[in-house]
Amino acid sequence: MKRLTLSLLLLCIPLLGIAESQEVVEVEISGMFCESCAHTIEENLSKLHGVAEVDVSFKEKKGHLIMDHDQRANFEDIRKNIRDKGYTPGEIKVTAQE
Repeated sequence: MKRLTLSLLLLCIPLLGIAESQEVVEVEISGMFCESCAHTIEENLSKLHGVAEVDVSFKEKKGHLIMDHDQRANFEDIRKNIRDKGYTPGEIKVTAQE
C-alpha cells in the first residue's frame, strides 16, 4: 500500500502543484535480501537533510526520495548513507523536477 501511495504521488506531482525546485530522486540499491533491509534503508535515508519523503522497494531494488522545497539531492550523502548500512548504491538520477 505504501508503494502504491508513493507511485500515485510520483504520477500526480504535476497535479499537486509541487514547487518547481522540488526534486524526485531515484537510486538503485543492491544487497537487500528482504523487506526489512528496505525498511532499514528507508528509515536512514529519511534522516538526511532535505529529504521530505522516502520509499525503498525491495522488489524493485530502488529507492525514491522526494526532496524538501528548495533542497537539492546530495548524491554523495545518499551513497554514503546507503553504504554505511552495508548496502551498495548504484545509479542515482533525478527522475522529476517540477
